[in-house]
Amino acid sequence: TGARPPETLGWGGIHFGQVYGSLAYNMMMALRAAPGLPVLSTEAGYTAATVSEATQAAYDERETLYAYSCGVSMTWLYDLLDDSQAYGLARLDGSLRPAAYGMQGLLHILADPAPAPAPCTLDATISTLPSVAYQSLLLCKKSGEKDLVLWQSAPIQDPNTGTALPVVQATLSVTVPARSGQTIVYQQYPTYRWSYFPAIPGSPITVKLNERPLIIAFGASAIPALPALPILGTGLAPNGQPIPPPNGKGSSLN
Repeated sequence: TGARPPETLGWGGIHFGQVYGSLAYNMMMALRAAPGLPVLSTEAGYTAATVSEATQAAYDERETLYAYSCGVSMTWLYDLLDDSQAYGLARLDGSLRPAAYGMQGLLHILADPAPAPAPCTLDATISTLPSVAYQSLLLCKKSGEKDLVLWQSAPIQDPNTGTALPVVQATLSVTVPARSGQTIVYQQYPTYRWSYFPAIPGSPITVKLNERPLIIAFGASAIPALPALPILGTGLAPNGQPIPPPNGKGSSLN
């Protein structure tokens, strides 16, 4: 997808009923080559040579979630440590990019040893103010917890010029009638570290929705502890200074 957002509907002509460049087109090509087999994405991700590190973090997360929601059963991000192409979750000096922290929280919060035995459904009413395009993914855990993942499918950079594009900060409202157990909202700082807060029982869940995925865990049994990520090198940002801690309100997971 180059510098286009992961949810792009394509940018070329129609081939075999799908628009070139879209996920649907690539899945169709995979199924033509290996009909009946699961579709895997073995080399996904965004390069910091083309997009900003913040854009890389949001797009890496959104690409993984969007692909899974469309039926891609497994995704490999390219890659862990930078080479000359700058796709890494860590820079050449081994310090971690925002994408590493964003993906860590996403994977740990949503992790489950086995799929839920029953169909995954949630009686939820979702609205945004102002109205914005968003994506959602519902994941049900064996424990009974239901994780609703939401994010704006907005472009963050112009794919042709690299110019940053503003994203509307929408107010998200989610109502689930007669929900039981505790509900935990997980969201990301601009630095892509994760934080959380408990939702007020009996009230609609209201939170800001932007380009970074957030997670609402219904019937949450426990808040996962995020282990400290290893520093693979100096741990310094490109300006030679330590990577700053997250700012903002809420309890930190890290």
